[in-house]
Amino acid sequence: MSKLNTHGLPGRTEKPTIKELILLYLNDSLTAEKVGRSKQYGLNMLVDTDLAKIRADKLTVSDLVAYCKDRKSSGVKSQTIGGDIPISAVC
Repeated sequence: MSKLNTHGLPGRTEKPTIKELILLYLNDSLTAEKVGRSKQYGLNMLVDTDLAKIRADKLTVSDLVAYCKDRKSSGVKSQTIGGDIPISAVC
C-alpha cells in the first residue's frame, strides 16, 4: 500500500477533490514530463467540470456515467469521451 493511501496528501486533513488530484498529477515533476498533449488537454478540460468538484473518496461509477452521458448529449463523440475517462482508469 502506498504512503498516499495510508497517510493522505502531506499537510492536509480533508480529502482532496478530483480537481486537486488532477492538478497534483499535472504539476508533479515525475509525472508531468510523461503527460502527452492530448492527455494534458483532456485533464485540463476535466478540472473545470462538476465531476472535478467531487471528493475523490466519494467518486462513484454513477458519477462517471453521468459525466459521460452529459458529454455525449453535448455532441461529443464516444471516442473523445473514452479519452476523457479511459475504462482502464475506472476498473
